[in-house]
Amino acid sequence: MIKVLSVILMTLILAPRPAVAQSVPAELKLEWMKLASDLNRRNKIVIAMAEELKKDRLDGKGKLKTMKANATSFRKFLHSLLYNKDVVIKSKKYSDKLTSSMGEVLVRVEKFPKIRARQKFQDLMKQLEGTENRIKASVHNYNEYCKNYDKADLVYPEVSQPSPNVKF
Repeated sequence: MIKVLSVILMTLILAPRPAVAQSVPAELKLEWMKLASDLNRRNKIVIAMAEELKKDRLDGKGKLKTMKANATSFRKFLHSLLYNKDVVIKSKKYSDKLTSSMGEVLVRVEKFPKIRARQKFQDLMKQLEGTENRIKASVHNYNEYCKNYDKADLVYPEVSQPSPNVKF
């Protein structure tokens, strides 16, 4: 019996630990949750915008559908907790993909002044602009915490491509 227990104990001690096991301070997790919340807020706005624009049959080449799909898949992914570099990199890729598809849709909307003049669309654009600003601030705050806790591998990459121009 003692031999069996010692074998089990040694197996547990010597078993390889998953990469997820690294220690992340609570404050850093909190900053990640704030950033994820802001990113999710943007996803919700983008989904609402896609629904609003769908009424106008602007879905040339499936761009609205792509934008909505990118926002939806990013929302699902953001339920992950930040524990490793892979999650940060994947999150940034989702964000870049969404930003790109948003840009394509907004360029198309530029050609339709009646759509841009609608109050609902203007409200969504204002919300989007405010959320983009919050995201920038959240990324900065999160990265500062990463530096303070010597977690350079968890730093969220700064904006690699410009956010879509949301001013009309």
